[in-house]
Amino acid sequence: MYGEDEIYDALNVASVTALIDTYGDDEAPAIFADMVIPADIAEEAKTINFYKSATADLCQPVEIYTYTVNSRAKTKTDAETILKAVVDEINRNNYDGYFITCQALPTVPPQNEQDNYNAILEIRIKMK
Repeated sequence: MYGEDEIYDALNVASVTALIDTYGDDEAPAIFADMVIPADIAEEAKTINFYKSATADLCQPVEIYTYTVNSRAKTKTDAETILKAVVDEINRNNYDGYFITCQALPTVPPQNEQDNYNAILEIRIKMK
């Protein structure tokens, strides 16, 4: 809803999923449309999560939604490598019925030894 399926599909490509871990019995890519990572995923797992982070602009001929995408990993280099792959794949890319632009934000360091680095990307998805 509101671009979540489109964002998931845009992220679920080999150039991105090769850099992250899998999750669950079906070993799906560790991409989550939620503000938090599932509690049962390993602390050292490389993951992506995304969520709507601003109000929707519905006054234009196209609908515009803003999302935050978090690329998480134990090292800053790994988190930023995942972020770079995401940007390379989705930024200024035309899809069937939508267009995505990206803006990278500063990487957030771990809060403690159990936490991961979080390379943050703000994306805008424009949908017809």
